Amino acid sequence: DGQQGLRALDACDPDVIVLDLRMPRMDGLDFIRRLGRKQVRGSIVVCSGALNDGERPVIPGVQLAPKSADLRDLWSALLSAVPELSPSATAAHLEDTVWRD
Repeated sequence: DGQQGLRALDACDPDVIVLDLRMPRMDGLDFIRRLGRKQVRGSIVVCSGALNDGERPVIPGVQLAPKSADLRDLWSALLSAVPELSPSATAAHLEDTVWRD
């Protein structure tokens, strides 16, 4: 949940944070607002089923990826959020990448 995620940031300095908009106890937008107060430098990727429902919030500096079994949108958002990742190094893995429960 969002509160637990904020507490976890006290122990680490992530390069990227992947979160949902719909979380227990604190939604993703409130989480992002509170990140600003913590001065976290990592990039943010929102991967949410809410984006599939037509909700497309404008969140400056945040990459958006709809949650689906096809992870290509998430990979694309991660590559945009963390430019140091090599697209050629991960491209081979994208062809057959699907979400598996």
